Amino acid sequence: MQQGPYYIKMNHLPRYAAASAQEVLLRAYCITLGSFDPEDIMLESDCTNLRKAAVERSQTTRAMFLQYAQEMVKLLTKKYE
Repeated sequence: MQQGPYYIKMNHLPRYAAASAQEVLLRAYCITLGSFDPEDIMLESDCTNLRKAAVERSQTTRAMFLQYAQEMVKLLTKKYE
């Protein structure tokens, strides 16, 4: 963000958020399909990994949007000073 115009980098944030949500959804779908197999011993591990991935992706997305907001405030305050 610091190296170029903010709007170029901002275009990637919604894509990243959508891709993260899709990844978590697909992982949950695979776990749901695996839960029908009584011999699947990795189900609990998969659920734990899904929770970790969901938390990690949401925190990363939030941090990126907060950084964008801070940079936007800096940009606006520079223009009007």
